[in-house]
Amino acid sequence: MIQIFRKAFSLLERRDRLRLGVIIFLMFLGAVAETIGIGIIPSFIGLLGNDNLRKTLALFAGPMS
Repeated sequence: MIQIFRKAFSLLERRDRLRLGVIIFLMFLGAVAETIGIGIIPSFIGLLGNDNLRKTLALFAGPMS
């Protein structure tokens, strides 16, 4: 499974790889902040977890497609 991701990842250009890394990092950060529940961060980053996730991904992934 990891090899499939690694293969797909290597096919991406450098800037697309960076963009994908940012998306994954923000999603991970959102999940961690939601779990811990610290102050204002979950409400700010938590936006990535709901309907705005698609808008965020579209914003980042738009130029890729």
